[in-house]
Parts: sequence; C-alpha cells; structure tokens
Amino acid sequence: MKKSMEICAFFYLTASVLVLFLPLLGHHTLFFRDIQLLFMPMKHFLAEFWRQGELPLWNPELFCGAPFLSDIQTGVFYPLSIVFYLVPMPYALNMFIITHYIIAACLVYALTRHWNCSIPAACLAALCFTLGGYLVSTANVLNNLQSAIWLPAVFLCFEKGRGRHTLFYGLLGAIFLAIQFLGGEPQLLLFTLLLVFTYNLLVNRQTGWLQHLSKISIVLAFIGIVGIALVTVQLLPSWEMFRHSIRATGFNFQEATKFSLNPLALFQLLSPPSFDIYGKEQFAWLLSNYFGLMPLVFSISAILFVKDARIKFWTACLFVSLALALGKHTPLFFLLYKAIPFSNSFRFPEKFMFICAYSIAFLAAFGFDYILERGIRGNKRVISIFVFLVVLFLVGAIIRTSCSLPALDYVSPSVRFFLFVCVSLLCIFLFFKKVLNKSTFSILVVVVSTVDLILAHMPFNPVVPKEFYTDEPKLVHTVGKNKDSERIFVQTDSYGNLQRRHQSSFSLQHLWRHYLWPNTGTLYDISYVNGIGGTEARYQWLVTELLEKLNLKKRIRFLELTNTRYLIAMGPEAIESEVRAGRLKRIQQNLYQLPCALPRAYMVPAVKMVRDRARAVEEILKDQFDPRQYVVLEKGSQVSLMYGEGGEVLDMSYAGPNKVNATAQSLGGYLVLLDSFYPGWRVFVNGDERELFRANGFFRAVFLEPGMHQIVFTYQPQSFVWGLRISFFSLCLVMIGLWVWRPKRHVPNT
Repeated sequence: MKKSMEICAFFYLTASVLVLFLPLLGHHTLFFRDIQLLFMPMKHFLAEFWRQGELPLWNPELFCGAPFLSDIQTGVFYPLSIVFYLVPMPYALNMFIITHYIIAACLVYALTRHWNCSIPAACLAALCFTLGGYLVSTANVLNNLQSAIWLPAVFLCFEKGRGRHTLFYGLLGAIFLAIQFLGGEPQLLLFTLLLVFTYNLLVNRQTGWLQHLSKISIVLAFIGIVGIALVTVQLLPSWEMFRHSIRATGFNFQEATKFSLNPLALFQLLSPPSFDIYGKEQFAWLLSNYFGLMPLVFSISAILFVKDARIKFWTACLFVSLALALGKHTPLFFLLYKAIPFSNSFRFPEKFMFICAYSIAFLAAFGFDYILERGIRGNKRVISIFVFLVVLFLVGAIIRTSCSLPALDYVSPSVRFFLFVCVSLLCIFLFFKKVLNKSTFSILVVVVSTVDLILAHMPFNPVVPKEFYTDEPKLVHTVGKNKDSERIFVQTDSYGNLQRRHQSSFSLQHLWRHYLWPNTGTLYDISYVNGIGGTEARYQWLVTELLEKLNLKKRIRFLELTNTRYLIAMGPEAIESEVRAGRLKRIQQNLYQLPCALPRAYMVPAVKMVRDRARAVEEILKDQFDPRQYVVLEKGSQVSLMYGEGGEVLDMSYAGPNKVNATAQSLGGYLVLLDSFYPGWRVFVNGDERELFRANGFFRAVFLEPGMHQIVFTYQPQSFVWGLRISFFSLCLVMIGLWVWRPKRHVPNT
C-alpha cells in the first residue's frame, strides 16, 4: 500500500510539472529574457557541433571568437546536456527544462521522506520548491536551474552516509556535487557546501564538538577532493578564463549589489506579483518570490510551534538568506562582501533566495505534519497565522494605494489572493471540525497548493511558436550572404532608445530577433564582433567598451579593423553624416554596410612594436594607421622581420570550431587573422609550429617567409588536455569504488 502511494506521489508531481509547462509539450518553446539572447544560441551551438562529432572548445561567432567550453554556463560536460545531441532543437530545450523540474520535485520529495515526513508533507515540500517563484524564475536562466536542483541529492548522500556505507555514499555525493558544478553556477555550489557542512555539524552531532567537527571536515574534504578531480576537465579551463576575465579583480560594491532584493518584494511571499509581458519591462532578476500561501502558513507554524533541531536550522537559514538577498539594503551583505574572499566576484544578491526557497519548502513539510498530528488542538494557532498574514497584506495594499512610489507595485492586491485565503481557511476549518479526515485534508491541501502555484506562475515563462527560432529573420538573407568571412555589429546601446519608446517586453523580444541582437544570430551562423557572455574575458570587455564609448567616426574605424561588414543601429539620426561622407552605405532601414572593412585574413609587409596592449589599441585607432602596411605587435615578441613585401592570402576556412586553415603566397611578411588572440591557440606553418603573436591588440599574426605556405591555427589549451586526463582517470576510480563499496544485501543463514 505504501509503495503504491509513493508511486502515485511521483506521478502526481510529474503531472503538476507538465501542467505548469503545458505549452512546451506542443509546438511552442520559451523565449523570454536570457533564453533568447544567451541559452538558446548557446545550446544550439553545442548541439550543432556535437552532431558533427566535434567538441566545441571555441566559438568563432562571438567577440571575433571566444572560448566556449571554458565558459562554465555552457554546460558542455553537464550530463543532462546529452538531450541536445539526441533531440533536435527547440524540442530538446523543452525536454531539458521539464526534466529538471521533475528531477527537482523527486529529489525534494526523497529527502523529506528520508526525514520521516509523511507522503503528503513531502509532496507539499516538493511542490513548494519546484513550482515556487525561485525555481520558476530560473527557467530562463538555465545555468541556475541546472545547478539549483541538486542540493537534496547531496544532502541525501550525506544523510545515508552516516550509516554503514560511508564510502559508497561519499563517492555518490561527490558525483552530485560534480554535476552541480558542471551545471554552471558555482555560487549555488558554495551555498550547498556551506549548508551541508553546517547542517551536519549542528543537527547531526552525536559526539563531542571537536571530534564531530573533525569527522565532518574529513568527510567533506574527501568528497570535495573527489568532486574536484571529477570536474577538472571543466574546472581548469574555467579557472584559466576566470583569470583572464574582468571578474578576477572583482566587482565594486555598487555592481555587486545591482540586483538586490527590494524589501517590498517580501510581500511576494504572501501573493505573487503581477506579470504583464505586454507592459513596460520592470522585472527584477527573480520574477517571483511566491512559494504558495498554505506552504507559507505551515512554514510559520513550524517556526513558531515545533521544537526540533532541523526546524531551528532551516529557520536560521531562512532569515539569514533573506537578509543577504536584500543586498545593499542590509549591512549583513556589506560585511560578507568585505570579509569573504572571492565574494566580490559574484553579483545578484537575489541568488541567496536559493537557500530561502529550500528552507520554506522543508519547513512547510515539517509544519504540515505538525498540523496533521495536532489536529483540533492547533486550530487557534493556525487561524491566527492566517489572520496575521491577511492583515499584513492589507497594510501593504493600503500603503500602495496611498503612495505613488513605483516600488510599491510589489504589493498587488488581487481577487485570487483572497480566494485562496478563503479556500485554505475553509479546508483547515473543516479539518478542525472533523468534517474532513486526515487523508482527505492532506489531499485537498496538496491539490489547492498545486493549483495556487500553477495559476500564479504559469504566465511567468511565456512561449512562442518554435518558428520563432527555426524561421530566419529577414535580415539574415542580407547579412548572411558571406557569413563565413564577415561579421556584423548590432549597436546594443540602442536598447535605451527602444525603452524610451515605451516598448513592451514582448515587443522588445521580437525586436531583438528582428534586428539579430547578440547572440541570436548564432542560430543562423552569423558572426559578431560583439556578443553576450557569462564570464567576460578582458579582451571581450575591452571590445565592448570601445564599441560603446568611441564616437561614431572612431567606432566605424574600429569596426573596419575587425572584419565587420554590417552595422545594425536603431538611432539613424547620428549616422546620416557618416552615410553622406561615404564611410557607411545604407542597405535598408537601420542596416548599414562598411565598404572599407578588412578581410578576415590578409598579409602585411611590415611591423611596428609598442609597449603593451593599451599602446597597441591607441595605435590602431589613429587616423594615419594603415592596417595593410604594417601590423602592431607588443614588445617581448620574437619578431623575425621588420620590412618585407607582404603577399596574398589565397584561401581561408574554418574546419570546425577549433581550427582555421589558410593558404598564403608570402613575399615576406605577416599573416594577420582577425580572430581573437587567446591562450591555447597554436599555429603550424607547413606542419612546423611557429610563434603566434597578438596583433593589433586583439588578433593573431604569424610570420611567413617568402613562398607558398599552408597555415593551420588550432585551439587545444593545455588546461583542457590535462583536465580531461585527470577527470577520466578519476571517473574510472570512482566507478570502481562505487562497485566495490556498494551496499550488499545480507542473505540470512539457513
């Protein structure tokens, strides 16, 4: 009987997730915010080269070329990414997202059941987290979704590892930590490690403090070392990219706290915020902080009335995470920012709601079981909590109606809120009056909470027909004619112009697609001089800064030096003078051609040496700089020729994402390839490796003696090579260890 109920619970949780994402089961897919700009192009790029048998270490289509695998958000080695190899896009993306929500529900359910919660209470906790505001908001921020769901699995391994099979569950826990890291959000991994350590230290203590601390530290260190060994293939390239990124020096406090939780957003714990994609965009990083009315009531019941070490722990986690999520609105975050190493490398204090979401879910399960056990003896306490929450919400609503501050839009009175208050009170009242027995009441609570959360959050992930991605925008037929040899630049500072025109979020998303906003064009193999990246390398940041801050004349000059043929801009007034001067050619509305753009690869006869990259950039922006006559190199390069006669590049092509082939007839000079210079690139001339130079501050160059040459540029960083070896060897050892130390059934003696 119990087993059948567990199976029914699993099917119910799965069905609830499918209802929430019902449009994704047909011919629709997600497009809102980061999905369209970042994750759909990223996953499409990954799937395209996987099917060709290539491992995409490099992406030649963004920022004049950028590391792909090294950007941890790409999830190249994340196990569930296999779906992008097996299923065509965009159906693969739909399946990928839905699978994560089902896994999240099952893992929360399994952990709360392990903590001896009843089946209905475990279902409520699973629904509260899976359909709650935090996880629903991460559907369009995939790296957070990929990492957020694995905390219960790590906790479960630690819990089970306290028994006889410590090594087996320790290795299993290391695997789940590795998966969480490969998901692409290291901040959530740090939260998980901190929670696991403090929970086992404070809640599961069975011996003296010092002995227990030593044991927990040893176990966690073992699991951490194994986990690190498993992910070295991702960790080493990502660390190398981090060292070359703007994050290495950290963000200032203002940038780090840009997305702090507004204190008034705490009212969203009572009722979901209004969401209108057809209205003006005013959304925070987290779209909603609502976890259901009844789960909130049960959570408060657990906090106030249940005396248990686990309740105290998750209560403390709840309040601390809320305080840290407030960011600049509380001194606690400032102390964290100043005191903890590397904390200034992370942004978005709202990510601390990750801890809050789990805390409320677990507390809801404990509180629900408390109500079921207390029965009629707890009626006054629960009803008083309801009354308090309603009064609190009404106070916020009154303040909103009497004050014109835009921030008070977080307090949104609705008929739906009061309807669910009435339904919830009725269910509890009938249970206390013994009209409903425990089973019926449990089912009603779970169903009402499910309906509440689905109705609240279904609009938060709007969908479009799959043709939104599969059909090419009209501009592709113009700028995509020579897509393998020329780049485009989309003037992203026009975003402010679009906002000032009072465009709705829905309209903005469609304009992004129409005007091939970075990175949307990578779906159609269009190359950009700019782009959007997660871990932005310094050269990417410098390119972005130049393109945003240079005046229009110098911006056009820089674009010509980067093989950019087309400019897309939504502010044509400032461009008319450049069109009249002949530096730009109008193709159609908002689309311009740069007639003097350089080819992707060319030969130059001479070289000019400068001190560093800053001087190189300064040199190439001078009006007298002639890129066809000389290349700017930096001191320290072993220059073989100062003057020659140049030559001609006869052919250039990309052999996959990680290799460039070229044929050149040299008369003595340098071949300049207008692809980004980055550690890990090597060049071979007629089979012999040569020194690769950083040319013109950003690009690559190699010296060629007179004669015909075959040139091959390859990207295979040593960080990846060594990481792959270590990870493969570690995975083999872990698999052997799991087999050797697996739990065995004891056969009774006859």
